[in-house]
Amino acid sequence: ALAADPHVLVRREALRTLAALAAIDQLGVIEAALDDGEPGVHFAAADALAKVNGPQTPGRLLAVLEKHGMAKTREACLVALQSVLAQAEPALIEGAKAALYPVREVSVRALEKSTSPGSLAALLSALREDEDYRIRFWATRGLARRHQPEAVQALLAALKDPEPTVQLGAARALGELAPALSEEEGNEALS
Repeated sequence: ALAADPHVLVRREALRTLAALAAIDQLGVIEAALDDGEPGVHFAAADALAKVNGPQTPGRLLAVLEKHGMAKTREACLVALQSVLAQAEPALIEGAKAALYPVREVSVRALEKSTSPGSLAALLSALREDEDYRIRFWATRGLARRHQPEAVQALLAALKDPEPTVQLGAARALGELAPALSEEEGNEALS
């Protein structure tokens, strides 16, 4: 009942308490709070879903980003989606192609923790095709964990991206991958 209280602070604390109690029987209450008009409440709901979640949670988290795409909401949804990465991955792969920036950003950033072929394809596509340089930058972060030749080649190509932020992301990613690069790839990256 307190999750529906008229006072925003009570609603927010109720959600935090449900998370602390791991109240899986209250999952519907927590997910419904994502639609609360008060930012502090939907932040708390997204935070709670990192601990208490179900099969519909990934879709609900991505849907809240369509309505409330502010930075704190993106961060809370990112943490929650990473906590359920195995079940969220199909939705994240689709989300990486979404029309709205907040959905794409969180999807690409969450896929950084994955090692699946589907997530690799989504990150490569984001790096090569997304018009927003921020998404391309986040894709470089996700590819920094990939030792596959196609990831290395995409990062080498990103060194020539028109946006310096993406170039920097690619350079950092290649630096992290340096021990796995062939001599030829290492020379190309250094040049």
